Amino acid sequence: MKLVELHTKADQLSASYYLGYLVYQSADAATLISLDDDANAGGVLVINNQDILTSVDESPSLAYCQHLIDEGKSTDPFALMPLNQELLKTPLTSLSAACQAALEKDLVVISP
Repeated sequence: MKLVELHTKADQLSASYYLGYLVYQSADAATLISLDDDANAGGVLVINNQDILTSVDESPSLAYCQHLIDEGKSTDPFALMPLNQELLKTPLTSLSAACQAALEKDLVVISP
């Protein structure tokens, strides 16, 4: 897994982005285990590749997150990592596949 910063078309005006571990990327979608700005673990993000403007693997935000991870200061405050691992056992090649897998495993799905 590679730590990346993804910029999407929807976030272009607000200059926001997603941080996380790129778990895999199919022809249709990218799947990330999200991190917040303090490197705390979040849920699984499935993003349509057509919505991605850029994928960055070096930035000040990533360097800061990597530093927190290296120092052992990255946490999982909502205990999402075990749920993430269960969800990631299914290849999430599209948004519909991700929703179906989440429904089968009775996991919460939040639409941005």
